[in-house]
Amino acid sequence: ATALHEAVSCMPSSSPTPRKCIGWLLSRGIDIHARTEAGDSALSRALMNAPLEVIRQLLNAGAQLTVPHDCIELFYSRDGVERLLLCGVSIEQVDDMGHTALYSACSFRDEALAAWLLEQGASPNVRTRWGGFPLEVAASKHRSFEDSDNFFEEPDKYDGVVIDHGSIRLIELLVQHGAALEFTDGDGGPTALESALAQGNSAAAETLLRLGARHPSERGGVDPAEHASSLAELERL
Repeated sequence: ATALHEAVSCMPSSSPTPRKCIGWLLSRGIDIHARTEAGDSALSRALMNAPLEVIRQLLNAGAQLTVPHDCIELFYSRDGVERLLLCGVSIEQVDDMGHTALYSACSFRDEALAAWLLEQGASPNVRTRWGGFPLEVAASKHRSFEDSDNFFEEPDKYDGVVIDHGSIRLIELLVQHGAALEFTDGDGGPTALESALAQGNSAAAETLLRLGARHPSERGGVDPAEHASSLAELERL
């Protein structure tokens, strides 16, 4: 790591020192594009926890972000996304998994982050690299882990898996912000309603129907029973 890497990652945000030190290093011609052995640039280090004025200072000096390598961990929080937007990264940018921040927020059931992203203009009708989309994952079965430390200590005895069958609040938020009820993966896959029906997520399915989704029998869509069979086969693999 260069002195610039250390300066942006170690100095307290409450002190005026960082900008002075960084300004001095830049005036001495330090390579702003240098990367560590792990591939981190000074800007990617700064994005993690440096004051916003330091990030602006690096950007004004010509620092550039490599997306998504430099910002993978920033897609999952409001502060992280705000930092990415400051760097000119699109709110629809995908991470290394091909997921947008909104898709990830829906996947992790982070209603507050999803609501904020939608208010900032994130589209609910953007597919991931693999064809998934926010409304579908919001209506799908979701597994989460309670007391994850215990899971890693004694995985054979762990029984803290929590399964929900779709988030009604997220479904409502997405539809309120323009999520297309008959949106699919673009390759003949199921709608959010068809996925919910196939997984037996009755509350999610009822919510989608209440909001105007058409039942598969009305639109000639994917047969939920056939889709359920495919899902069961995938879970067995």
